[in-house]
Amino acid sequence: MFKHTLLLTAFLAACSGTPTTPEDKTTDPDTDTDTDTDADSDTDTDTDTDTDVDTGIVPEPVGDPATIGLTGTCPLETRYGGFSVDVYEDYSLVSGNVANGVNPVTVLELMQEEGGCKLLRRNNPFCDPPCAAGDVCDFDGSCIPFPSNQDLGRVTVGGLEADVSMQPIEPGRQYFDTQVPNPVYLPGELIELRTWNTTFGSDVTLHGVGVEPIDIGGEVTWTIFEGTDLPITWNAPGGSLQSTIYIKLNIDQHGTTPVTMFCELPDTGSAALPAVLVDRLINFGVTGFPNATIARRTVDSTGIDSGCMELIVSSPTQPNVRVDGFVPCNSTADCTAPQICDPVTFICRDP
Repeated sequence: MFKHTLLLTAFLAACSGTPTTPEDKTTDPDTDTDTDTDADSDTDTDTDTDTDVDTGIVPEPVGDPATIGLTGTCPLETRYGGFSVDVYEDYSLVSGNVANGVNPVTVLELMQEEGGCKLLRRNNPFCDPPCAAGDVCDFDGSCIPFPSNQDLGRVTVGGLEADVSMQPIEPGRQYFDTQVPNPVYLPGELIELRTWNTTFGSDVTLHGVGVEPIDIGGEVTWTIFEGTDLPITWNAPGGSLQSTIYIKLNIDQHGTTPVTMFCELPDTGSAALPAVLVDRLINFGVTGFPNATIARRTVDSTGIDSGCMELIVSSPTQPNVRVDGFVPCNSTADCTAPQICDPVTFICRDP
């Protein structure tokens, strides 16, 4: 009788639709697990797509060219490299590279500065014993790995007359594009460079502004006189676009010293390179054919790893340069008799 009662009770429970305890435990975990897994998967996928994926489209720069924040050049001791967008008279060029360190010989020694100009000397560190292949000597006499150019993935430059998208070229992981319109940018246009991988921990974005072509008045010769400021003139820009004037002046082509004058000047249309620096530059040595570059440009930079990376947008030109009292030569045929060409300085001198 007792067995029959138990069977009847189980039958009535089944007919009433009331689940037993084992069925409750099986149904609830399945439902919760499926719902949680789907929600987590959707959230993660959306986040990665928005942040990391390179769509292949060159971004359009956004901002005011007159007020966009430009941070200027990198210090030499932390400059890993950078990119430049240059408009010359006959062609335009986009190029650059970024290493994973600083080559010691590019860290120049300050000799003197005055009026926005500096005399900087290149020094060659010495290591004994000499460094092995793949290393370079540092200024403390130790050997360090030679900095190598990095693969930054795709590098884009937007805001140009034709947007640029570059991949590194081997050997040397160099970036360049010469198949661009000339001029590749228009004055006043905002320009944006971006890298698309995480070589240095995150993507990099830098800005520049298209500058007006620089004009120094045609075939101009800068004649350097001892004890005299060197006057420089150029066309003043039409608007306030954060441009500056960059000058590099080298009268020691064969590296006797070697010292070069560098200037970063306001873009006002005229300047005078200080006589005190001109005199000292001459005293350091005059060899070979002197040369100079003057450029109107904008410069932006940012920190990467332990270093710094630049973007320069420029319009450069090269004037003729002559140092009073010095005649450069390649052979004695370039000199006026009885002078001869000095085989060390490549300057005409008396025999």
